[in-house]
Amino acid sequence: MSKLVLNAIVTNALVDTKFRADILNGRRRERLADYKLSGDELNAVLSIKAESLDQFIHQLGSLMHSAEA
Repeated sequence: MSKLVLNAIVTNALVDTKFRADILNGRRRERLADYKLSGDELNAVLSIKAESLDQFIHQLGSLMHSAEA
């Protein structure tokens, strides 16, 4: 999984309140369309179940670590 792209998603979520709300409220697919994710990467990020940004970032970090292993 591309750490650079995933870090860009996290950074955008931290600084852009609309982006943050959208990735947590069901508009994640739309908001991730601008990022260069493979089909498997996109599906993995879309499968994250999170009610808060902290939960989303934690699970995204777990995806990055499991991809490195």
